[in-house]
Amino acid sequence: HIFDMQTGKEIRKLTTEPLGQSVSFLADGRRLAVGSNKHIHLWDVTTGEIVARLDDRGRFVKSLCPVPSNLGLISMSIADSRFGISIASDLR
Repeated sequence: HIFDMQTGKEIRKLTTEPLGQSVSFLADGRRLAVGSNKHIHLWDVTTGEIVARLDDRGRFVKSLCPVPSNLGLISMSIADSRFGISIASDLR
């Protein structure tokens, strides 16, 4: 769920299967990365649509960190503690 911090009202409900393990807004503030089982979904929070699906080579995406200026997204999977880096072309 995404809430308006001033009013406390729900703005958008995003549903992902399986349940997301980690979330992070990208630097543009309009896309939300949700990491789950082997995938990272990029949501456009204004439309509620998935705009991209990135495959992660690990098992469960446990941590996400956007790179400044929308240059990429760093993810960590718990399967073998590998780090994956999504390049800018994946985030457009």
